[in-house]
Amino acid sequence: MSAEQVLGMIKGVFVVTTLVALYWFAVRPLLDMLRKKPDMDLLSPDFSQVLEEEELEIPRGGDPQKLGRSQMLEQAREDPRRTAMLVSQWLKDRR
Repeated sequence: MSAEQVLGMIKGVFVVTTLVALYWFAVRPLLDMLRKKPDMDLLSPDFSQVLEEEELEIPRGGDPQKLGRSQMLEQAREDPRRTAMLVSQWLKDRR
């Protein structure tokens, strides 16, 4: 075998490998996408179902469990360990 034949075989292997990779990673996924039928619910949603369902209620007023300033200070004095953990968590979240 001459050097030219070996070089030709290497080029051939490279071309075949490139064609297989091109088919495997580009052509085959495109063909799979084209074969799938689109989801008709996503293309044209039925808004009548949304309107017929029960509407969400808009919340009014504040949170009934929300504490006032004096109540929060009282709880902080009662359990300083919990308060320290809460403040350290706030500081970590702030970063």
